[in-house]
Amino acid sequence: MFSISNFNNPVGFSIPTQKKKQLVQLLSEYEIPLIEDDIFGDIYFNERPDTCKTYDTEGNVLLCSSFSKSIAPGIRVGWIAPGKYLEEVIRLKTLLNISTPSINQIATAGFLKAGGYERHLRKVRKASQKQVPPFASL
Repeated sequence: MFSISNFNNPVGFSIPTQKKKQLVQLLSEYEIPLIEDDIFGDIYFNERPDTCKTYDTEGNVLLCSSFSKSIAPGIRVGWIAPGKYLEEVIRLKTLLNISTPSINQIATAGFLKAGGYERHLRKVRKASQKQVPPFASL
């Protein structure tokens, strides 16, 4: 199963916490993995929403994201926390995509290490919040 549990595009809907817990539990019972894309999770206004991965006790949720929405569209650098599927993810990554742009990875790592990402996100959050109509937060 696949889900964008936080700020799903185009309506910006987030799955409520209790529903996330229930979803993870249900999928776990039937041993169905969940690929959770948290691509918009860092762009929040008030409090960072939890992910389904938060409630995963069996490694059944593969949490992934990218810096393409939060830093730059062309950066093409992402990450994954694959839980119990680590070996399969490594195998597929090697099989399907042998190389990732090293310079993009190095630049992103430096940006993260220097604290630039958090400073950048604060600006993005403020700018985004100003664009949301007042009725959208009801």
